[in-house]
Amino acid sequence: MLELSLSDQFTFNSREYRGLLRNAQATPFQHPEWLSSYYRYLVAHPESTAMVILGHSKSTGELQLVVPLVKRLSENGCIIESAYSDVTDYACPVVHTGLLANREALSSLPGDLIKLLGPHKLLHIQPVREEELPLWKLLIRQSPVKLDYGRHQVTPSLPFSPWRDRNFGKARRSQLDRKLRRLEDRGHVRLEIVPTSHAAGAIEWARRHREDRFPDDPIQRPETLRFYSEIASSGEAASFTRTYRLSCGGDTVAVCFGIVDEMQFYYLVLACDYHNYAAHSPGTLILDLAMGDWVSGGGKIFDFTIGDEAYKKNFRCDKSPMYEFMVRTD
Repeated sequence: MLELSLSDQFTFNSREYRGLLRNAQATPFQHPEWLSSYYRYLVAHPESTAMVILGHSKSTGELQLVVPLVKRLSENGCIIESAYSDVTDYACPVVHTGLLANREALSSLPGDLIKLLGPHKLLHIQPVREEELPLWKLLIRQSPVKLDYGRHQVTPSLPFSPWRDRNFGKARRSQLDRKLRRLEDRGHVRLEIVPTSHAAGAIEWARRHREDRFPDDPIQRPETLRFYSEIASSGEAASFTRTYRLSCGGDTVAVCFGIVDEMQFYYLVLACDYHNYAAHSPGTLILDLAMGDWVSGGGKIFDFTIGDEAYKKNFRCDKSPMYEFMVRTD
């Protein structure tokens, strides 16, 4: 059986949480680096409170369940939601594999969790991948709702060049190669992985070059910028994040930031100097070059994460549905 509790100061870098992760299904958005920075910067407002569900075995004291949540107060009452804040693309409860085999403990979980959360008008969990639905269904007695956007990923193969020819098609590949050659005519072109000491600067560059391009762009918020800056720096040092920089003659053309989980790269933030380099399709170029670098280094999957932006079709991504749970208690 489980002893459930709530914490507003849980230490995600603790030994017990890392031990749970080694024996649980999770996404990189439940990584200690990600969640530590998330709660430090994105849940620091008067109307928001960290609410992390913890489940310890009554017999051994072992941590077997962690559900990262946030409680927000609004004019409409108390809303409890997954740790999303427009930055977390895949919500997932962290459940020990041993607990998954304990049907007796699992049977009472949904009711116990609702009681534990206390009075609230809405429990909102999003975005959820198809493969994490079974885990959430252990905790929530409600059917998920399909969102109006999906997730996209592509699985390149080696040698990369022939795969690229097949994936893009001859016309699209020739067009991209031509744009790269024309960029090279303007100066030496280089793709590099930004070192830890310059990662925060690259994120600030990305913020400036995204300004006024996207409505309600999260990275324009000071707290989100601080979050990305920290996770880019600390994560690079821990081999958890990677920031690519495409330059021409020493000038930055584009920046691509993402997180790393074993053989999978999750691309999250893209910014380009369209004022000076729009004719060269810098966004497509850096993604194409970063994908080649990722696969050449042993990576397997390039995950474009959530959103149905048109450019993802150019990479012939595989699309999967995304879901949410909305549990109203009023």
